[in-house]
Amino acid sequence: MANFRYSKKLLQRVLTALVIGPVCLYLIYLGGVPFYALMGFFLVVSLFEAFHITNRIQPRTLYMPLTFIYILFCFACYALLPNFSPLYPLLLILMIIASDIGAYAFGKTIGGPKMWVAVSPNKTWAGLAGACISPMIVYLIWAYVNNYSDEDVMRYVEVAVFGILIGLAGQAGDLLMSFLKRKAGVKDSGTILPGHGGVLDRIDALMLGAPVFLLSSIMA
Repeated sequence: MANFRYSKKLLQRVLTALVIGPVCLYLIYLGGVPFYALMGFFLVVSLFEAFHITNRIQPRTLYMPLTFIYILFCFACYALLPNFSPLYPLLLILMIIASDIGAYAFGKTIGGPKMWVAVSPNKTWAGLAGACISPMIVYLIWAYVNNYSDEDVMRYVEVAVFGILIGLAGQAGDLLMSFLKRKAGVKDSGTILPGHGGVLDRIDALMLGAPVFLLSSIMA
């Protein structure tokens, strides 16, 4: 029975990713009205999920407004990225995906001490290293493909540093959302994405990575 439930959830995750993922990526790629309409929808759902999470945590008067401000700030930073390059929103998503893959690969292969068992029992320090190295590589490849001068060593150093920081920020965002859910006594932030949970479950790392990537874009 347990294996059946696992297989059913895995199937839901795959189908949801195959259906919703390409649509979201296409709307982000289009930019303009489709992009901001998608961001508006995700923002409303995220605030709704945050309300139900923080409404379970005491004191609500502290956690609820701080969580709302955090979400609004991160969404605003992400929404500003197209002003620097139409492809930046997609690049950040690619970096966060690479970070997740790196964390999983390093964590499973190397293992070692856990980071914060009380909040996220599966995260290891080795996984954190993978989560930082992978987006750094993606960002460096982007810089090279976009014809940064081979002699502009300091720019590559800056890109590498920001790639690492985005990985760190993504992991911090993941831990922050895990912390709130554990305090609220809930497993997922919502149920809108079958097999995945809520919107906040999927974008927790992306949200905190957005301010860091925006700063990198401003300094470019």
